[in-house]
Amino acid sequence: MRVLLLLSAILSSFVVGAILLFLSYFSAPLLERDALTNILLGEWNPDASYGLAPMIAGTLYISIPASLLAFVIALSSAMGMDSLAAGVLRRFLEAFFSILTSIPTVVYAFLGVMLVVPMVRRVSDTSGYCILSAVVVLSLLVSPTMILYMRESFRNTPKELRTAVYALGGEEAAYQRRVLLPYNRAGMAVAYMMGLARALGDTMVALMLAGNSSKMPSSPFDGARSLTSHIALLFAGDYDSVEFRSIFASGVILFLSTLLILGISALLKRGLSNG
Repeated sequence: MRVLLLLSAILSSFVVGAILLFLSYFSAPLLERDALTNILLGEWNPDASYGLAPMIAGTLYISIPASLLAFVIALSSAMGMDSLAAGVLRRFLEAFFSILTSIPTVVYAFLGVMLVVPMVRRVSDTSGYCILSAVVVLSLLVSPTMILYMRESFRNTPKELRTAVYALGGEEAAYQRRVLLPYNRAGMAVAYMMGLARALGDTMVALMLAGNSSKMPSSPFDGARSLTSHIALLFAGDYDSVEFRSIFASGVILFLSTLLILGISALLKRGLSNG
């Protein structure tokens, strides 16, 4: 069994390295033509400049607020589930959130087009296809993943701690504030980072709701294009054009960002657990 696990780890590492080399190889012509600073900080203009700064900004403007909103939703939901006595309702909620994680993202995006976009259109006097619409829907998409991570972490809290709080005259609110949250700092941090990683990698919500503007956004009601939607929009283009090569540079940025998030998650889990 240990040999099988070792071989699986080696194979996984090889695949990850091969993907990175593949993306780097095909994005190399773009890096030769423009300096790396122009790729990361320049504006997007297919006739002159292939800077990915607007797409990087769009990705951050959508994924970070969405993950923060999802964290609030997930934390309140997980705490509410933890306060429930073991029974049908808690099992139903756990199964319900598990089902939500398996729903295709295009379903969330379609519901966002039908429900969220008209509401944003009414309150903003814009088309409704903007960063705010994408943030709202993406937070609902990401929150079930965070809820399940937090729920699993809360489940591992020793039951003796709750009993001790009750024995000292404390109530459920005191237990959650004084014991549950401090004890599960690592689990909550990892849950947030996993949700952020999923938000960064989502394509359909940003593609269908954010407006796909290649300009630098400055307002929640502006359109934006994420790196993932940029890849999807340009994938049907000319395979030999420099414009097409930019999708590989986008892939490298997303790949390294995901690796960074996973690394930070591991460090947070280790550091907070030891602390």
